[in-house]
Amino acid sequence: MKQKEEKESRPYHHGDLRNALIESAVDILREEGFHGLTLRKTAARAGVSHSAPYRHFPSKEALIAEISRMGFAELTARGQKYISRFTDAGDRLKAYGFAYVEFAAENPTHFRIMFGQTELNPEEYPELKETGEGSFYLLLELVVECQKAKIFEAGDPYRLAAANWSYVHGMAHLLVDQKLDWMVSLKGKDQKGDSPSQQARILWESMQDILIQGMGPHSEE
Repeated sequence: MKQKEEKESRPYHHGDLRNALIESAVDILREEGFHGLTLRKTAARAGVSHSAPYRHFPSKEALIAEISRMGFAELTARGQKYISRFTDAGDRLKAYGFAYVEFAAENPTHFRIMFGQTELNPEEYPELKETGEGSFYLLLELVVECQKAKIFEAGDPYRLAAANWSYVHGMAHLLVDQKLDWMVSLKGKDQKGDSPSQQARILWESMQDILIQGMGPHSEE
């Protein structure tokens, strides 16, 4: 999923049916939502016969599962790339947080499908389950790093990871739903023409310290 969601669909090319179907499905999801997606519509959008999708996806749910899996894979890869730029445990955790918020801002359709718009049984889609869990375990590793560096308290890292995830995910969700536009505007003058990634950066830079320091008073160096 290296292309931005706002790009126009490419026409179907022989030999690339699978990707053409995925791109067409994402377009439909963006325009009509989950309930507007069908395999028949996906085929028509891709310019292939209505039976063509079944060569790769036995059901609408299987297509959705693959779109979600690709989203989690991209999220984790982006996180690993951003994390690798830092050695300090706190900076590495914040880098993953920014990767998460930026991913959501740039890929709102994938983000919504990955979290909450579908009722997929993870046991039926083991690759999706494994990839999704991988994004959480990356966060867990970063939390453990922060504990070892005495940035976070000792104890159950899963609890701290859940708290961190809740904070970052909530911010990403509010940004995707355009509920934090007012804050972006306050922090970044006139941001109407800025890209989703720029808006994500403005929001994250104004709130990232809370991820580490909490909401209590602290002295500035």
